[in-house]
Amino acid sequence: MNQKEMKALKREVIDEGALNIGFYTDIFEHIPHYALLEAFREVHSQHFELPDDSALDNALVTEAIKAMNYQDFKEVAPSFFGYTKSDDEILSEPLKINKQIFEQLKNDSQELFKLKSQPADYEAIMNKLTHDMKSNGNEILAINPLENEFAVLMDDTWIEPYLAEGLLTNYQTPGYDAGGATQIAEGILSRAPQGFSDWVTEQMQRDTHQYVPADDIFGDEQIIWLADKLGSRFDHDNDFIDKVNHELSGYQMELVTHEVVGYSQGERWNLGYLMDKSSLDEFPKREQVIDYLEHEIGAYYRGSLSEVFVYDANQEIMNSFPIDKELTWNSEVEVVQDYLGKDFTIPDVAIAYNEAGLSKAQISENLKQPLSKQVEIAEQLNLQTQVAQE
Repeated sequence: MNQKEMKALKREVIDEGALNIGFYTDIFEHIPHYALLEAFREVHSQHFELPDDSALDNALVTEAIKAMNYQDFKEVAPSFFGYTKSDDEILSEPLKINKQIFEQLKNDSQELFKLKSQPADYEAIMNKLTHDMKSNGNEILAINPLENEFAVLMDDTWIEPYLAEGLLTNYQTPGYDAGGATQIAEGILSRAPQGFSDWVTEQMQRDTHQYVPADDIFGDEQIIWLADKLGSRFDHDNDFIDKVNHELSGYQMELVTHEVVGYSQGERWNLGYLMDKSSLDEFPKREQVIDYLEHEIGAYYRGSLSEVFVYDANQEIMNSFPIDKELTWNSEVEVVQDYLGKDFTIPDVAIAYNEAGLSKAQISENLKQPLSKQVEIAEQLNLQTQVAQE
């Protein structure tokens, strides 16, 4: 199934429910852990009526699909009855060899070798990927000349950010200024141990300069007070956030806050993330969390979150990943390499390798060079190709 059909299937599952579409029971083996956790939370919080096991399965699968990103949904999609296999999927299934097929393959081997040996027409492929009668706004960021794969930044694509477990800010209801602080305060109080809530109560009592029995302080009052103390501008110096993190450190937690600025005047969002250093063997570093808040959640807010699709020479989607368009403005190839590896290079360089007829071994050696050196090699190859044609 292509991207459009895949997204239509996801929308159909969300709108009509997984059970109405139909799915194989092995679907739970393919649902990622984060999506299943989110489904359990949603089923619990919304108090779904679940008269039997099939209703529970339906609710869990449907809610998990809602929380899932496109790449993970691609892995789950074949478990739905509405999924249609692509030609490549059908062709990739094991072929049962008999004598007749063996003889045919042997007789056609030379023709098949010639067909495989013909270099791909990069210019034609790139034109198809970036034009639908006229330019569709898609951009070729990088090419893998070893596998004839094309990393394409999609101009018009629907994508939602990955909701990490530690995210405190609900992107579906983005809050400005104090609204963001309220969401973060509520998130900390709901996820941190009771000891932190007790600490907040003590701070409230000191702040009001009068003793208020703990039983008389309700959760909403704690949220309002904590949000006010956190403030509305997290990127500015805030001694209270340091105090919060000092207290949270006793529970192996840390609050990370980040302010994202939009493109319109005065447009900004306050984002928060609660790092739980006890729950994972390798918890993310603070710099990684800031990068996630800025370039995934923040990019969604300001409208720069897009998607890179990786196509093969037949224009079939092989892979995809979300991307903040801002990251591609001056270093598009490096961004692709961060996700997919060093086999991807500058499109003009890949074209030069292809047109010069370099072997895979030669291309592989060139790809080990810095991009600047690869550009020099490509220029030399282009000159050699021009001389040969003359």
